[in-house]
Amino acid sequence: MTESQNKQVYRRFVEEVINRGNIDVIPELYHPDYVDHTAPPGAPHEGSVYDQIAQIPKMFRGAFPDVHFVIEDMIEEGDWVATRVTGYAQHLGRPFMGVDPAGQHVVWSSEGFFRIQDGKIIEHYGQPDLPGLREQIATTPEPGSLDENRAVVTRYVYEVNMQNYDAFDEFVDPDFIDHNPIPGQQPGIPGLKDAYRQFSNAMPDVWFTFEDLIAEGDLVFGRGVIEGTHKGDFMGIPATNKTMHWTGTRLFRVKNGKVTEGWINFDLLGLMQQMGVIPSPPAPPPPDTPPPHLMGAPSTIEANHKLMEDFVEQLWNQGKLEWAEQYFHPEASSPNAPGLPPGATGTNFIVQMMRSAFPDFHMEITHMAASEDRVAARFVETGTHNGEFFGIAPTGKHVEFTEIGILRIADGKIVESWYDVDMLGLMGQLGVGG
Repeated sequence: MTESQNKQVYRRFVEEVINRGNIDVIPELYHPDYVDHTAPPGAPHEGSVYDQIAQIPKMFRGAFPDVHFVIEDMIEEGDWVATRVTGYAQHLGRPFMGVDPAGQHVVWSSEGFFRIQDGKIIEHYGQPDLPGLREQIATTPEPGSLDENRAVVTRYVYEVNMQNYDAFDEFVDPDFIDHNPIPGQQPGIPGLKDAYRQFSNAMPDVWFTFEDLIAEGDLVFGRGVIEGTHKGDFMGIPATNKTMHWTGTRLFRVKNGKVTEGWINFDLLGLMQQMGVIPSPPAPPPPDTPPPHLMGAPSTIEANHKLMEDFVEQLWNQGKLEWAEQYFHPEASSPNAPGLPPGATGTNFIVQMMRSAFPDFHMEITHMAASEDRVAARFVETGTHNGEFFGIAPTGKHVEFTEIGILRIADGKIVESWYDVDMLGLMGQLGVGG
């Protein structure tokens, strides 16, 4: 049954403004005379009505970058729509209601009444369970638990964002091993502090936004987006004053409440391209309509391990494209490559491209962690460049590079995937950009 126009307006608000953070559509959804009768504490009262509305999802998504609302009920009577939603998120970003982020998984409900006039929301009463939400994020994790490991890593990133590097002394092991140090980095905590200071000197406003966190055993994977303004020298590149956006995935080992080892893969090639040092090749445009957020039943940690292992061996190492046809949802997407076709078609395109350029291409899983709906792994990848690769003629060179990938799984199918590949390192080994 087709939803009424009023219900469609509310659904667009949830899907586009809350779940995707697209505040540009607010003027399409809200009336200029909009009144919020139950605005949350701290809601802004300055600027245009659209600016005030935008601050609420900005504040919320700033604290919960992966927030996702599911509409449970919508009841319409006249020009009013009564709604009930459930929110799912991890507290990975900024403090919320006076509580610092600690990576907790939270679930809460919200009920609201929206009056819609001329196809736009003009009035709202709401009752989100903010006390219950605050109680969840303020819970102290059990020592030695996965929650504690998530909290340690979340705090690590938050203190980096605040440039409070001396806090490392509290939760980083003195013998910390950085497996991806910058040139000349000293060992242990002193070297770690200096490495971050060099980065923040180049980009004083740099901010890493966690969008996902996966913990198992003593491993914690964290995926996110980084933003910063290039104000100082970076790896010999003078300031461009450009604002950069790039992705990165970190892997940490946490023992006894302290970070003991760290790995990182981030889009250094994309960063260099934004700085203008390396030209950007043409890329297909993203789709006009964002991909759907596919939902489904969770799996088990053991099953997700097996899925990742088969993904690597069957699809990438053996090139069995039919594997992707069986295990990728037809509408599966990859936010790192929004221009790729959905489902197995996009994945198989990348597999064929890599295996054509590197016929002996091989991936090896070095580390892996899973939850009931996600699995993350770090890979070492090798191959011999015997075919054309992004316009680069075969060199016959043997290459080795790393990648960290994450798969989201629903109803036993891969519905979303993210990856951070050391493309700059790969290109350098081929004699390009290095």
